[in-house]
Amino acid sequence: MNICNLLSRRVGQIWAVTRFIFAKVISKYTDYKDVWLLSERGKEARDNGYALYRWIKHNHPEIPLKYVISKDSKDYHRIDRNDIIDYDSIKHFLCLCSAKYLISTHIMGYTPDHGLFYKMDRKLHIFKNQKKIFLQHGIIKDYLPSLFYGNVDLNLFICGSFPEYEYILENFGFPSGVVKYTGLCRFDSLNRYVSQKQILIMPTFRMYIDKNNFELSEYFHVYKELLSSDKFAYLLERYDYSAVFYPHYEFQSKISLFKTLTLSNRILVADMTYDVQQLLKDSNILITDFSSVFFDMMYMNKPMVFYQFDEAMYRKEHYKKGYLDYHDVGPVVYNLPDLLKNIENILSNDCDIGVYKNYYTMTFPLRDESNCKRVYEAILHS
Repeated sequence: MNICNLLSRRVGQIWAVTRFIFAKVISKYTDYKDVWLLSERGKEARDNGYALYRWIKHNHPEIPLKYVISKDSKDYHRIDRNDIIDYDSIKHFLCLCSAKYLISTHIMGYTPDHGLFYKMDRKLHIFKNQKKIFLQHGIIKDYLPSLFYGNVDLNLFICGSFPEYEYILENFGFPSGVVKYTGLCRFDSLNRYVSQKQILIMPTFRMYIDKNNFELSEYFHVYKELLSSDKFAYLLERYDYSAVFYPHYEFQSKISLFKTLTLSNRILVADMTYDVQQLLKDSNILITDFSSVFFDMMYMNKPMVFYQFDEAMYRKEHYKKGYLDYHDVGPVVYNLPDLLKNIENILSNDCDIGVYKNYYTMTFPLRDESNCKRVYEAILHS
């Protein structure tokens, strides 16, 4: 980060703290004290926060809801106008300081600066009189000490799978009653879908990749090789399939680089206008690496392949291994020929999950349309 960017960030943080202090002083005079404040980093309305928001609106209209979202978000129109709190506005600060429940898919995702407020709350307990609810945006399977009790203070920690629940309960150190297995809110819609002959390619990001030199990264070259592969284009043609490549949120700014790589008109490079949940429901097969998005496909009993070409580097520089053995979920490959071989095997067997079925079943003992209901009730009792 150069000196100008660093200075700009420092000024922004000082301004955020100033507005927070002002809002804290006058918060007792606002009408937000009973509000349930929801957010997905202030950027989106398409994940567990949005699913819970819509469910409460429909089933409990008496609950005073507010949803923090940026004016330039592509999902801004999804939220009822009277419920919107514009991200980083003075109303955002006032509601943040007053709301009864602070609910987000990310830690401090309801704040205007997640990193800054994470540090402030850890040291000063600035939200000690409010209930902090962590909905999650995926399912944890890695070793994440940043989420251990003491590093974060939560009133409710929602889990989406039973193995995850056991892992967090035994290792993260939260007081009794904080960690709950309810299922993720967005899972309610995964019980109703019609899949297409479509392969979804959805890798996660890497913290260690320099975005300024993205084209030099192994990550870029690996997916360049796949998207421009003659064999992959042949498989799509032979089995009458299409493919969607959806770069991670953190790499969406590089999407134009990928759009020039595809050899087949059966391959689509998707931007943020595409809804991830709909892509998952529409697709028969998932190609991913370490992303927890595969849990949604497991929930729907769909097959997947894990393309972990940089496993050693990922474990060293990104997240350390947790409880999950990926080999229990699907084939794990490290090069393009093996990836294509496994894709062909799945296609030739009509997408049967085969030997992985028992692990799929054990992971999700709760499979119904009551995930939002369970989360709502857990919030009330938090």
